[in-house]
Amino acid sequence: MTVAELIRILDGYFPLSTQDSWDNSGLLIGAEEACVEGVLLALDVTQEVIDEAVDRHCNVVLSHHPLIFDGLKRLTTEEEQQRIVVSAIRKNLNIVAIHTPLDKSLEDGTSATLASMIGLRNCRVLIPEFCNGQPVYGYGVIGELEQPLSEEEFLHHLSEKVSPSGVLRTNGLTNRDIERVAICTGSAFEFAEKAYESNADAYITADVKYHQFQRFKDMLLIDMGHFESEVICMDIFLRVINKKIPNFALCKSITSQNIIKYYINTDGK
Repeated sequence: MTVAELIRILDGYFPLSTQDSWDNSGLLIGAEEACVEGVLLALDVTQEVIDEAVDRHCNVVLSHHPLIFDGLKRLTTEEEQQRIVVSAIRKNLNIVAIHTPLDKSLEDGTSATLASMIGLRNCRVLIPEFCNGQPVYGYGVIGELEQPLSEEEFLHHLSEKVSPSGVLRTNGLTNRDIERVAICTGSAFEFAEKAYESNADAYITADVKYHQFQRFKDMLLIDMGHFESEVICMDIFLRVINKKIPNFALCKSITSQNIIKYYINTDGK
């Protein structure tokens, strides 16, 4: 299989035509005609991921976050992003990113997958984008739990199902039941108002700022962390590619880790 054929498989699930104008999904480094020897799946492309790809005999790195967002004016070893690009080229790697098309997918996207993991039903897109009058893709989902849970029960359920760190930031409990839940992975506080207008009891996203937590008194606002909300991308890539090519040489990165670490004082003081 060539890199171009791999991208066509991905495009069937996550059409590159749906990416936002500011995004940079697709083949970022390499050659479409290159033969795929192995694919390393990652959330971010770091130097550790580049080295891991070489060690595991993968000549393709498939990531969610693009290594290159803005135009590079030079390729030197003076800046980290440039060093990683130079390293990938020197090691003859092909770098592919599927970013906003993965976020927007209604069936296999990051928000839709999280919704399934926590048991939401009757899901629909939160911020739809239309084609021929139909909401074919868009950001976020909103759905209902099978049965209402107290806020504490819901937070415990969410932490168990989808939070690798077990750390959730919220705007405080209001002693209401949670039934309708909206989700948008990554930095998506901008859609909190839409979740509120849609009568969501809780909205799950990431990268919420201090004063933003004060905006909603009647909706539980949950920041589960950017990494935590999108690290499932590796499982999604694994699942959709294996649908088309079972037992293909795919590896989930073990070095693609959260750059944010948590210190918890357990001495009770």
